[in-house]
Formats: sequence, structure tokens, C-alpha cells
Amino acid sequence: MGLIEMSETAVATAVVIAIVAIIINIILFVAIICTAGNTEKTYKELQETNKRLEMMNKNLLDTNMILINRFSQGNNYNKDNNSQ
Repeated sequence: MGLIEMSETAVATAVVIAIVAIIINIILFVAIICTAGNTEKTYKELQETNKRLEMMNKNLLDTNMILINRFSQGNNYNKDNNSQ
């Protein structure tokens, strides 16, 4: 095998490796773009879920305050009746 034939083989091998590397980079780029899109969608969904949870938390706090007030009034009523 001559030097020129070895050079042609090396060049052909380098070209194949370069083409494979380009294909892999394109696949990785598409995967990154898809991940970024999914991340943005997930972030928006988490924001909406957080808003719903905040509203539920506020409603639970309001309910707790109502129950505490009623319980306190009930205890005051019982104290008044027991002291008579």
C-alpha cells in the first residue's frame, strides 16, 4: 500500500467520523430544544399549581379561623351556663 492510498483512507475515515459527529450534534441539539420546550411548559404548569395551592391554603386558613371563633364562642357560652 502506497503513501497516497493510506492518505486517501485516512481522509475517508476522517470524513466519515466528521459526518457521524455532525449527525450526533444535530440529534443532541434537537434533544436540547425539546427539553427546553418541555421545561418551559412544566414551569408554567407548576406556576398554575402553585396558585391553586395558595388559594386552597388561604381557604383552609379562613376555615380554621371560622372554626376557632365558633369553638371560642361555644366555650364562652358553656362557661356562662356553668357559672350560673
